[in-house]
Amino acid sequence: SKSDKVNITIPKSATEHIKAIIGNNKVTIKYDNKSLKITLDNTTLYARLMSGEYLDLSKITSRSGGVTFVVDGQKVSEAIERLSVVAESNTPLVVKLEPNLLSLYCSTPRAELEEYITTDYQGDELKMGMNFRYFSEAVKGTVKLTFDVLSANTGVIIREEDRVQMIMPVAVRA
Repeated sequence: SKSDKVNITIPKSATEHIKAIIGNNKVTIKYDNKSLKITLDNTTLYARLMSGEYLDLSKITSRSGGVTFVVDGQKVSEAIERLSVVAESNTPLVVKLEPNLLSLYCSTPRAELEEYITTDYQGDELKMGMNFRYFSEAVKGTVKLTFDVLSANTGVIIREEDRVQMIMPVAVRA
């Protein structure tokens, strides 16, 4: 019935398309175990649903310890845009934290680039690798980001207003 609650996980790219076509319009939504179909007038969007149990972010985001710092999301977005000129699909992004400074670095056979952004971070130096594309998607179009970092080997939680994302670190060569 119309009042039944449904819990499905939709990939981020699909949600962006959904927001673009829905607006304030009335749509028809159909779904099964594997896919979602949204219809608006003569436009139909199909999206594959994510399968399996999704992480309980409330347990992860309430963890204690580590450090929290705030950074200008627009500056991070712009830095990532400049780094994307040399980044390739499998290029890791090296994220380094020092007091008052966030540095983003990527290296490929054709070039190396590093960007620096001021922050309110006041901890010890910390260096971790991130998937460039995931990090880029997480910070795109943001204004004020809050990062929660437990250690270089655990997921980084990125918050902006009511949006919470977690990115797992990747191994980087020294």
